[in-house]
Amino acid sequence: MDAIKTVPNLYEKYIKGEGVKIEQLDIYFGSKKMTNRNEDANLEAMGITHTPENFVVDRNFVVAALARFVRENHANDEFYTPMYRTKCMYVDYENKRVLVRNIETEEEFYVPYDLLVGSDGVRSTVREAFVKRHSNFSCDYTDIFQEFKPVHVQIPKGVSSSAMVLLPDIFPYCQGICLPETGGLVNIGIGTTRNHFEKLPEELKSDDYKVVAEYVKANFKPFELHDYDDFAKQWVNQRWNQTGMVHCNFYHSLETSAVIMGDAAHATSPSIGMGMNTALRDAHIFSEILKETENDFTKALPAFSKAR
Repeated sequence: MDAIKTVPNLYEKYIKGEGVKIEQLDIYFGSKKMTNRNEDANLEAMGITHTPENFVVDRNFVVAALARFVRENHANDEFYTPMYRTKCMYVDYENKRVLVRNIETEEEFYVPYDLLVGSDGVRSTVREAFVKRHSNFSCDYTDIFQEFKPVHVQIPKGVSSSAMVLLPDIFPYCQGICLPETGGLVNIGIGTTRNHFEKLPEELKSDDYKVVAEYVKANFKPFELHDYDDFAKQWVNQRWNQTGMVHCNFYHSLETSAVIMGDAAHATSPSIGMGMNTALRDAHIFSEILKETENDFTKALPAFSKAR
């Protein structure tokens, strides 16, 4: 949020309406609920007078909002060239250019660069250039051993539209989280560690939505859902998702004139969009460093690695 708000009008005109501001945290132990609000007197008693602003928004909505902002405010800039529906295939760092493929026509072409910013996810193509160029570059990709499924449903009765809800031990060997969305919906994510996957109730692994619906209706204790069949159909019509994390020993390369950010660089929690959060913070800090160094890449790039 702090990073977004450093750009005039970005939050107020483009981001704010896409998500939900979190005002309280609820934890359900079975059907028993515990609530902690941001302005809770208990926080004041502990000497906490200010809590960070929490805002939940789908990362795809953030990307779309950023694209609208750039298009509406920088479309006529000399160095702005949008390249939607394309994919970075390879970094030719010796000639400071990237190979790009149009995913619709499959046409491939090179795009030159002065500085390459790789915020291209956990399987970063830009990071691959670091691996090829630097023998001392260390990158660990680890599986966090999670199997999970998210389901989007109408907000249940009794659930606050501005609350983050934790659902510990929601089913045997399962943990859950419920996040508010716009449009009167919530996103319920339920998962397990991979070493416990085989111990899950067979009903949750069934391909029959009726079996899943019956199990959830009988065993989901925190609150009543509006439509168990809808929940179950979404559940069975998607695969189990897995997540990974990355840790690198530095985030810049003067030789390739590149930096990596977000999921491409950091060992972050995949929960509730931490990769997006770190990418935004990375961009903010790098922008400040560029100002301080007057766009001197030889100073700015090492300073970015040190800062992050």
